[in-house]
Amino acid sequence: MKRLVWLTLVCLVLLLLSQFAQAQAVSGTVLPNMRLYSQGPMAEEGSVKIIIYANMPSDTAIRAFVMDDAGNTSRLVLPGLSASEVTAVCFSVLRGQELWVYSNFGPTKARHYLLKGDPLPTSAELIETVPLGEPTKLYAWGKEFSFPGALLKTKDGGLVFAWYQWISGRRPYGETWIDYGIAYRSPEGVWQTQYPIRVLANGWGGGITYSRMAAAQHPADGSIWLFAKRDSFWNIDALHLTESAAGLNLDWFRQGYISKKYDYANRPDGEFPYLVAVADPYRIVIALGYQGGDRRFFWNLEHTKYVIGSRLRIAQIAADGSRTFVAFNEAWLERTSPFALLLQPEGYTIAYRQINEQLLTKGELWLSNYGGIQWTAPVCLDSPGQVGANVVSSQLTPFFATQMGGGTIGLLDNTHTPAGTVLSNQAEVIWEGGIAQSNLISLTVAQAAGITDTVTVAARSIFNSAVGDAVTINIQALRRGKKR
Repeated sequence: MKRLVWLTLVCLVLLLLSQFAQAQAVSGTVLPNMRLYSQGPMAEEGSVKIIIYANMPSDTAIRAFVMDDAGNTSRLVLPGLSASEVTAVCFSVLRGQELWVYSNFGPTKARHYLLKGDPLPTSAELIETVPLGEPTKLYAWGKEFSFPGALLKTKDGGLVFAWYQWISGRRPYGETWIDYGIAYRSPEGVWQTQYPIRVLANGWGGGITYSRMAAAQHPADGSIWLFAKRDSFWNIDALHLTESAAGLNLDWFRQGYISKKYDYANRPDGEFPYLVAVADPYRIVIALGYQGGDRRFFWNLEHTKYVIGSRLRIAQIAADGSRTFVAFNEAWLERTSPFALLLQPEGYTIAYRQINEQLLTKGELWLSNYGGIQWTAPVCLDSPGQVGANVVSSQLTPFFATQMGGGTIGLLDNTHTPAGTVLSNQAEVIWEGGIAQSNLISLTVAQAAGITDTVTVAARSIFNSAVGDAVTINIQALRRGKKR
């Protein structure tokens, strides 16, 4: 009897996982002639989301694209900020009518905007610009300056800004440390800075300080976690902080929190992997995604060209610091490119740049879902795509934006259709604008079954030769096997 119960439970779990895999639906909008500057967590509050961009090809103004769940959009210029002042990394958070943009280097700068307009803002007023970190220092062997690492809005309304000191050049022998900095702005507007947090080199890597950082607030106890990975090192460091009425306190720092020595199968890539940290309320953990140390070189026959791929890892971090790992071994990721890690009740969704082993390219955008036991077969969303393109993703919904081929920004939603849902015959997935210089767009769409009570999924390819043409997929036209 017990064996029968267990078999029944296993069958139910597998059934749910299969429905999770089959019920995915990717829909989206393509915004033409735009360069995405946002990276990391998306600026969002309630149903409102914001990305930072500039018009292409030569607009120097930095702008905000505002959208809500009802489909309303607006665009506005961010005064006091130009393309020459925005680094490749630009973080932003939304708090009520306040937008914070964190960028620049030497020193980094936090810009505070007041958004105006209703129901969506149509203009922005620059209230203050706060320099953080140190200005550029020149030495005989190179220069040193602060570089933005992460920005986090806490549940209580505080803001956490993190940076590191980037060394350009070769320092004197033996000087292999790195300095981190943390600034905290309380909900009442009081600033607090902790700098320098000096970390000595641990393992091979020398004096290289170029780093990737990510931050998240733990859903179990509200603690703040900051992660950092130095280029050419084999470990991810962790800083644990606590927010209180007195400010932000650094509780502990753990060098090599995830390391080659103790986590060999789940070690980070030794070069420059991207880090994504997301507070996961479904599993009560922080999900930390990164390119792992399992890597492969792909060469052409003449051995004159190669690309390098890494496997994705997700560390599920409990409040006490214990970890479990989820491995994505279905494909090889480009080893340094940003990717999206999205939360689903059943598991995770990743959107990433995949290595094409035949063409030796590394810019294609692919997507896969994890339902607790296995990953779905990856699906291509953009080919040839763009190598190293920025990705900004929602922490609240399975929504992300990324730079796509031909100077466009894709706004993509991977909300899962509940099993058994009957889609409308008029349902459409619309890609507005055009796909310039991108001959093939592949995406997964929910395929309506008409009068039947099932939903299936099909991959479709869309060819668009004319720049600026709108591309529309009518789901009704894609049906197969409709019952009569």
